[in-house]
Amino acid sequence: MGDDNEDRDLAADLIAAAGAGEDEVGRLLLARLPWMKHLTEHERVQMRDELVASARAGVEAENLDLFLLDVSAWESTAAAKATGDTPNENLTPLAQPIVVTRPDPGTDSEAQRSFDTAPDVVAALHAAMTDIRPGRAYAPRGFDPDSTND
Repeated sequence: MGDDNEDRDLAADLIAAAGAGEDEVGRLLLARLPWMKHLTEHERVQMRDELVASARAGVEAENLDLFLLDVSAWESTAAAKATGDTPNENLTPLAQPIVVTRPDPGTDSEAQRSFDTAPDVVAALHAAMTDIRPGRAYAPRGFDPDSTND
């Protein structure tokens, strides 16, 4: 993906193939996006349905950003599966839970600094938030949108 014409062509071809049936969409996707072979059958069906829906919406709205995001997300999933990254599939529960203790801020200087600065950060965020008023565009500090500039 990447070339605008290729992106539009894929979206248009998906919509056209959807009219011919699910098998046609599956064949088109596998031919155009060979990385999807790394997905399970269930994932391929889910991908097909999502891509057809986002292609239709993108063509109708004349904006394929969501469609391209969907393609990219599925490609990332396929790439992860191709490299053996299959989270949650081969996990076994621990016989005994592992207890992790919170570091003592008195002995960990890095933790102590983060605890010490946290109120300052919260105060700064609060001060910034008090300047926000609904329905206004925001400009640099010192700019007064209510003043007249001749």
